Amino acid sequence: MQFKTPESALQAKSQEANQVSKTYSPHNGSSARAGAMSPMSSKPTASDALVAFETQFGAQVTAARQSIKEMSRDLADRARQSATATDDYVRAQPWKAIGIGAAIGAGIGVVLGALFARR
Repeated sequence: MQFKTPESALQAKSQEANQVSKTYSPHNGSSARAGAMSPMSSKPTASDALVAFETQFGAQVTAARQSIKEMSRDLADRARQSATATDDYVRAQPWKAIGIGAAIGAGIGVVLGALFARR
């Protein structure tokens, strides 16, 4: 089993982020910064780690936005289908719908009356 030093783990993360930055870059296409190292040493610097984190975080945000858009579309479709089904039911059986509405209103009135009577 091979153990990584903190420097080698940071370098591996930087390389992974560089791979991700080829598909997404928060710097308007300047993905060259993600793999850049300090000219004085071969070790990645704190700014390199920050750029790698920023790139990885940006890719995750993009994926989350896409997921939220898909869920929003699904929810809107379900709500539209429910509204259509309710409208069809009310048009087909208006007296039942009026009765159900009256029963719900009476139930709410009884509950509210009981709550206010206690005070």
